[in-house]
Amino acid sequence: MIIGFDVDGILYPWHEEIYDYFVNDRNYKGTYHKFWTEYIPTIHGTILMDNVVLDPTMYSHKSIKSEYLKVLNELDSDGWKIWYISSVPKSIALDRVKWYRDNKLPQYKNYSFPYGLSKLDAVMDAKCDYFVEDRTQTILELMEHTFVFVVNKPWNEKLGAIGEFERINSVVELPDYLLGDDKSGYGGDLYV
Repeated sequence: MIIGFDVDGILYPWHEEIYDYFVNDRNYKGTYHKFWTEYIPTIHGTILMDNVVLDPTMYSHKSIKSEYLKVLNELDSDGWKIWYISSVPKSIALDRVKWYRDNKLPQYKNYSFPYGLSKLDAVMDAKCDYFVEDRTQTILELMEHTFVFVVNKPWNEKLGAIGEFERINSVVELPDYLLGDDKSGYGGDLYV
């Protein structure tokens, strides 16, 4: 079986990095939820936000959580092929590969950086049976082609029960679905 992971917001706390930057350096006073659902939409596409998105330190200075790495290693040990598919800016790609290697992600050479917003071609090229994602537009695009695990985030909470996907709070929950006794996932009910 093949599983793909979005990286920012799934394995790397990019959204927390951005929020912390705005709280500490830009004096933002609101909650994390309001920041992503109300404030970010008002500055999306501005020079300020563009500069933040292009800052390589926002993509690499925190380590992967040990419990996330444990899940990746469990999948690897169980014979899963793992892909890391991230829509980082081109200028960040080498920093991201270094982060994969430095954090000892299993199969870290299986990566793709689809420049632009769509990950569909990269997910299809990797032949992912499952994909773990948090961005609504990408979820909607992928669910006709692969089974999507949606990681709960403020920006995707309005995603209704349209199509086939499973909501999880983090990758820590994946073994419950994918590494059951029958190894077919979700008690045998997940399909691709």
